[in-house]
Amino acid sequence: MPKMKLLDLLVGILVSFHLLILSSISMHAQQVAKKYSGQGLKLEIAPLGLDQVSAFFIGRDFSPIHADFIAKTGCIFRSAIGNAGKNADDPKIKVQLGKWQVISNGKITGVKTRENWADIWAIKKIDETPKIAFHWSLFPTLQQYQPSDYNWGLISFALAPGATFDLKLHWTQNDVEQMHVLKNMECGK
Repeated sequence: MPKMKLLDLLVGILVSFHLLILSSISMHAQQVAKKYSGQGLKLEIAPLGLDQVSAFFIGRDFSPIHADFIAKTGCIFRSAIGNAGKNADDPKIKVQLGKWQVISNGKITGVKTRENWADIWAIKKIDETPKIAFHWSLFPTLQQYQPSDYNWGLISFALAPGATFDLKLHWTQNDVEQMHVLKNMECGK
């Protein structure tokens, strides 16, 4: 893929993602964001509705069928994650989505990461352009943050629309394991 086309694609994704966040805040006030700040982690996370998810991925060159598949099986949340520290000497943090636990109906599963989705796209023979767009829209599986660093992205929990769950967050602050549970999360409908 030529560099300019890739750059245009990435800029389009960032602009669209920003608009998606703004529309999710204003159009779906009933989908309240969960917030947490402690032990160096600052997090805001909120579910996206099925129509929002489908429209976003159709706009990234997914077919309506595949966009609907993402919406109905992905349980997609928008997220802003960062280091709550403000000073240069505050501790760094590291977030590994692979360590997060989804607790629903007595079962413990994990987050559906970029790598999990890449396996699905290989089986479904998805074209390269939508795969790249999907990859960059999801929150990185591993991310390190210096004080005041942050990132935005989508996180997928592989549950059905409307499913409820608790989310056990794991991260490190200066290489010390930290944990917090967000209760009563609900997938978008």
